[in-house]
Amino acid sequence: MVSFVGLATGIDSRQLVSDLMTIERAPLKRLQATQAELSSAQTTLAAFMSAVAAIKSAATALSNPNELAGMKATSSGTGVATTVTGTTTAASYDVEVLQLAQAQRTKSSAFASSTAALGKSGTLTFTAGGHGAVDVAIAASDSLADIAARINGAQAHVTASVLYDGSSYRLLVFGADTGASAAIAIGGNETLGLTDGGATYQTAQDARIRLDGQITVSRATNQFDDVLPGLSVTARAVTAAAETLTVAPDPSAIVEKLKSLVEAYNKARAAGHLAAGSGSIKASNPHLAGDGAVRRTLDGLGRAVTSRVSGIGGRYDMLAAIGLHSDRDGNLVLDEDALGAALSANQPAVRTVLAGDASQGIVGAMAKLTKVVEGLAEGPTATLKLRGDSFAKRIAALDKDELVLAARLDAYEKQLQARFAALETLVSQIKAQGDALAGLTSFSFSSSD
Repeated sequence: MVSFVGLATGIDSRQLVSDLMTIERAPLKRLQATQAELSSAQTTLAAFMSAVAAIKSAATALSNPNELAGMKATSSGTGVATTVTGTTTAASYDVEVLQLAQAQRTKSSAFASSTAALGKSGTLTFTAGGHGAVDVAIAASDSLADIAARINGAQAHVTASVLYDGSSYRLLVFGADTGASAAIAIGGNETLGLTDGGATYQTAQDARIRLDGQITVSRATNQFDDVLPGLSVTARAVTAAAETLTVAPDPSAIVEKLKSLVEAYNKARAAGHLAAGSGSIKASNPHLAGDGAVRRTLDGLGRAVTSRVSGIGGRYDMLAAIGLHSDRDGNLVLDEDALGAALSANQPAVRTVLAGDASQGIVGAMAKLTKVVEGLAEGPTATLKLRGDSFAKRIAALDKDELVLAARLDAYEKQLQARFAALETLVSQIKAQGDALAGLTSFSFSSSD
């Protein structure tokens, strides 16, 4: 900026220009204040959208019927373990473990060293279960460790290792799979004692359990996943007597997920009220006060969690009936006692209310809530997305206006500076002329004397 000291006019031109520009910049400051408010409103709206989107995540976790079994399975002992894996009902079963599944284990003859050449040559052949025969070549220069490595690299469905018992070394061959059908046939013209009597010290066998003292079931592993509906049973140890497996309602299976939904829903409501105002709560931004998009979102969420689920019928046909209801302020509240009672009375209906039933064409409350959230907060045509876009457009327009106005003000300030500079020059010239005239007058009077 050009500096004006006002020597000729006695006017502080710099301060005067500054004062004038302060007045002229008032519209720019108002525009910038509006920009800041709109940007703040846009940020607040984005936070509200994120809070609404979090409801979808919580609802999705409650949308899979298989994950809402609402049942737990326990065992009275340690020989049998069980977990719920699908749809099941309250019941109890007596399970006795008769034997565990195991893989075949075979040992070789004893050798003095694991690393010295054995001087044996020939072929070892392994046929494990339904797999084809695999030949392993043995050279006279091979040690016991070399042979173990050859077996492990042959993909014969067995594993080999060397055991030292304190005085000698043996080759151990273990089957890769459990079950009677996975027995290993060993042959060839150099078997290293693996086919001797007593060499196989553990035979391949199936696991066997007895159910309710009546039904004996065998499996190649200790896992029984297809015996009891919706349950996985694991045999852990042979039992002296039957252990009781109990299947009972388990509200905790869905309580935590429902708590997450309640938390997400109530956070979204709080964010909406803080943004647009509600009752005694003042809007955080004047551009969002009573905002229609925020109101429609809150109303839509409220309807989604309070409406009935069509097609179910009976007592349990809405979220409130299973313990998830709205309080007087519109916040969600979970009544765990009511939920437990609903699960005990009609656990399938509770699952259907939440997750629906595709086979009957029933859309659950969580799917409805998810759809509402998507229409409000996700996608290019979502209610809140369009509202956010409107703020973005207004901000962009104001940005352009700011540039134009700032440029005009800069030009005007330079114009003022130039005018005051010209005024100083003019006044200086006039003063100089006045001084010259005064000098001439004084000279004239002196001459006449």
